[in-house]
Amino acid sequence: MTSHKKIRFFIIQLSGLSDVLQSLMALKAIKQLYPEIEIHLLVRECFSDTVKRIKWIEKSVFLPAHHNLETQSIHDFAEWIAPLTQTAWDFVVNWTYSESSSYLAALIPGYIKIGYTRQKNGQLFSPEGWSHYIQAVVQRDEEKNKIEQNIHITDILTTQVLTALQIHVGEPTNPGATAVTGKDFFEFKIDENKIGLSPKDYSKKWICVEPLSKPSQWELHNWERLVSLIKKDHPECLIFILGDEKIGNDFDTRAFLISKSHWVISESLATLHLACVFGTRSLYLSHGKKYWRENGPYGNGHYVLHADQAENLTVESVYLLWAYGYQEWAHQRHVSLKEFSLKIGLSEEFSAVQPYRTKIRTIQDGGGVYYEPLLLSPVGIQAWLSQVMGHIARSWYCGWAPQIGQELHRQNLNPDLIKFLRELEESVEVLRKIFEEAKNASLAMSVKYAQLPSEKLMKISDRDEIQALGNKLKDLDELAARLGQTHLPLLAFSHMKKVLMHNIRGQDLKTQGQEGAEIYEQLLLGLGILKDWVVFSLRLSKPMVVQNISQETPIISITTKKRILNPDLL
Repeated sequence: MTSHKKIRFFIIQLSGLSDVLQSLMALKAIKQLYPEIEIHLLVRECFSDTVKRIKWIEKSVFLPAHHNLETQSIHDFAEWIAPLTQTAWDFVVNWTYSESSSYLAALIPGYIKIGYTRQKNGQLFSPEGWSHYIQAVVQRDEEKNKIEQNIHITDILTTQVLTALQIHVGEPTNPGATAVTGKDFFEFKIDENKIGLSPKDYSKKWICVEPLSKPSQWELHNWERLVSLIKKDHPECLIFILGDEKIGNDFDTRAFLISKSHWVISESLATLHLACVFGTRSLYLSHGKKYWRENGPYGNGHYVLHADQAENLTVESVYLLWAYGYQEWAHQRHVSLKEFSLKIGLSEEFSAVQPYRTKIRTIQDGGGVYYEPLLLSPVGIQAWLSQVMGHIARSWYCGWAPQIGQELHRQNLNPDLIKFLRELEESVEVLRKIFEEAKNASLAMSVKYAQLPSEKLMKISDRDEIQALGNKLKDLDELAARLGQTHLPLLAFSHMKKVLMHNIRGQDLKTQGQEGAEIYEQLLLGLGILKDWVVFSLRLSKPMVVQNISQETPIISITTKKRILNPDLL
């Protein structure tokens, strides 16, 4: 494949509307860098109104509503899928990331496959690095063992495909300076008279709010009070209630209003991502176990207000954060959120909620979207770990990463975290020794198999030596798994090891041993970064005078070695 001909992409995205919109943002960025890409997109039929309005997609394919990948046999899809299997695609990308969709990805022929697919023996297979990470870390949703990470799904999808394109096609021909988002992202037509707009309405600043009817969401009377506060203090604003009888729920009307609005306030990620696509600023009301660092609003200047429970989101805290963002042009963020609250006479406490503002990092700072806290608050174990996991993943699969601790402040460190890190430091060293031994055992097994005239015929002494190495690897893996159950950060390495080992490509035991050693080398690189984070954080927690005395050696000692997409594995 070269950059002088069309590159045919078939994208499988059978998840919800929020995931479809995130995928579209990633595809737009990729299309700008590689204009020769021809995109064919498979989505569920219920989202046809959305993707039909995108002019830069070559063709859209819709999974009929009566088909259900989760419950139906793949034979039921044979007639429907047949036209897609007639020719091989250059790239088949499965962004659904479900086990059922992997069968569909396996049936569609492609020279290069990305995302979940199936091997010839029917086993689930992830052919490249970011898919390993999604399977091992992002999709883990155990009640107690979920490992949070702070790389946005849009950044993962974009980097995943761009890496493959650089390997198989070459560097992009287009620098991609044009903004990905914009008011022209979709093409749609709207009869403005049906909404009841008058000419004077266009002189106002539009705001869309979206109350949801589910019992677990923010209650309706809170939305009513919020709207009243905005109208009272800002008569220049015109507020639209998305989903009410007057506006309706058709895509064209919603897209028109959101694209023309200055702000969108909602609990719905799909609505927020639609706002992000248009470049409309948004305030996301997040509560409960929602991993908004992975799939929250994407872009510069969006806001997130997160609480453990919906009832902790007071009307005053929501209004205050919106007003702070709304008047950002005036205070230029030289005024803190607390100072701003006193200035407008609303001294709301943020003890039960956490406000954030989004910004896009530069490549030198690690790239991707970052949720900047607007108030200093103690960093918990999960929040600390999310920064570490993001750093490790970027080092593994991007080749660039931010400096250790660049978004960690001494004021955020609390005694509980410090105690945890002191205990973790010793466990990291233990796991490092386990992986070192496992790497050496894998290499020894590979060398031993290379020396054999046949894998089927061998001396008893050779068999005993190989069996001893196998038993040693098994014991070391069990030790690593038990250590992971003791310390949550180490559990990520246990998950990654299982996924990486499952996706080994080697057909003979010699090659499998070599790949196993490479896997342990990758895990050791990640452990080195984790250790550097622990050392940095513990040193940061010391009083400044002590830090200056003890700072005789550099804090950061990570290597530049990385394991990215291997062309042979695609």
